Amino acid sequence: MFTIEQYSKTITVKLEEISHVLINNLHSIFQTDFLKEGSILLDFTLFIDYYPSLIAIRLFQLDIHETDVCESIEILPENEYFHIAESLVENDKFAEFYEANDEELPKLEEKTFFEWFKKCWETAGGPEVPITAIASRGFDGPYFNLRTQEVFQYRDEIPTSK
Repeated sequence: MFTIEQYSKTITVKLEEISHVLINNLHSIFQTDFLKEGSILLDFTLFIDYYPSLIAIRLFQLDIHETDVCESIEILPENEYFHIAESLVENDKFAEFYEANDEELPKLEEKTFFEWFKKCWETAGGPEVPITAIASRGFDGPYFNLRTQEVFQYRDEIPTSK
């Protein structure tokens, strides 16, 4: 039987297992001359696939007009954050659990993923990066300003480093 607490703990443990990869990759990027002239926004996009429970992260540097991507860099290749047994019975049980908690689980997942990313970003030296950095799930928001902790629904609301 699945519980919300068990699910949350499992995700947290899996993310902690891959933290070193993310921190090392972020640190390496922060140590290079990766900031293209005219870049004003770093968008760390978390690509989350809820089935089969995969997470990947890319960095998109946006230009001064916030229209063109100057560069896109893979920060974290696909990694499994929750393993469901391969048996159909277990898959069905998990699907029932998720459906029964479909209002609470997405909020829990979003909070867990973004808190984990922010912790890794800080450990890697992110606060020293001189331009605005956000974490997002893509173009439909929300957007989390990593430095100020503010949450924006639309990217054009985010103050940038112009």
